[in-house]
Amino acid sequence: MRLSEEQWALVAPLVRPPRKQSKMGRTPRPDKQLLEGMLWVLLSGAQWDQLPKAEYPPKSTCYGRFRQWNRRGVFPRLLWRLYTQTGDPRLLALRQAFLAGVFSPAKQQQLRSSRRKKAVASKSWT
Repeated sequence: MRLSEEQWALVAPLVRPPRKQSKMGRTPRPDKQLLEGMLWVLLSGAQWDQLPKAEYPPKSTCYGRFRQWNRRGVFPRLLWRLYTQTGDPRLLALRQAFLAGVFSPAKQQQLRSSRRKKAVASKSWT
């Protein structure tokens, strides 16, 4: 989803002001591009790995900023402001799904207690 200048002006105050650029390290990515990448992933239902490299910043940068904004509570407010300005029902559904999914943990591995123990062969030292 591409943001117009009016939409960006509406949500830009919620995002932290840019840091001063030091002479070391990479130049920071513009927050507008990062937000567009986040919205593309969330509205398309794709995984972060599928973020188009030619159109958006790197997936790790988008995801890292997404996590920062979630921890600070910025992202739900961004979605609400965009929804009230555009009236796009996909943003409201995304906000509701996002808020509902915050409390459900994702199990990626088996519990330790449910793993089968491997048989250990006795060792002879002679």
